[in-house]
Amino acid sequence: MDIGILRAYDLDWTPEEVRDLEDAIRSRGHSPKRVYVDLLRIDLGKGIKIRQQIGHHLDDDVTGLPGAVLRHMGTIRDFEQFHYRIWAAKAMERAGTVISNPVDAWVTAGDKFATGLELARQGLPVPPPP
Repeated sequence: MDIGILRAYDLDWTPEEVRDLEDAIRSRGHSPKRVYVDLLRIDLGKGIKIRQQIGHHLDDDVTGLPGAVLRHMGTIRDFEQFHYRIWAAKAMERAGTVISNPVDAWVTAGDKFATGLELARQGLPVPPPP
């Protein structure tokens, strides 16, 4: 089974932790699939169809990927780009891909205020501001 590793193509190298994820996926008898969140093209014509655009061709259908890990959204130049990448990853979730670290939780965990807000909402203690 293919297991996706979602990351941005604009990272021009494969970090060691991505290679470690790929090796872990292989060691369990599956195939790692590099999914570049900034190259995803979403077709909403009849359901959700997701293709990865490599070069000038839409040549990689990732709609039916059963599972994935969200690794990184890449270098973000503006809010619009960040927003697209988040919703492209969410489109994969909504098309049925199980992402082991869901997009909403990933975004919340990356923001100190959002994390504190969620902790307070759940009635858990929140550290005081410095």
